[in-house]
Amino acid sequence: MQTGIWYESLIERDYMYLLETDPDVLSYHSQPLSIFYTFNNRQRRYTPDFLVEGRHKKLLVEVKPASKVNSDKNLSLFRAIASGGA
Repeated sequence: MQTGIWYESLIERDYMYLLETDPDVLSYHSQPLSIFYTFNNRQRRYTPDFLVEGRHKKLLVEVKPASKVNSDKNLSLFRAIASGGA
């Protein structure tokens, strides 16, 4: 992207390298926005790691090690965000 992009972990840095070499990726942005949702009757905020703009679609991406993807905490978070809150 010919600019400095901020990252919090080595896995995020490695993902950015993949984005830089993917010909379908037009641009990407680190921590591009916050999503507000309700969980357990409390207002919460979630900030995804990246917004990836490709030739045919845009994706919000959360980069996690495989060992953490299916943790109860992350599965609850992703369900709550996808449903607009619970």
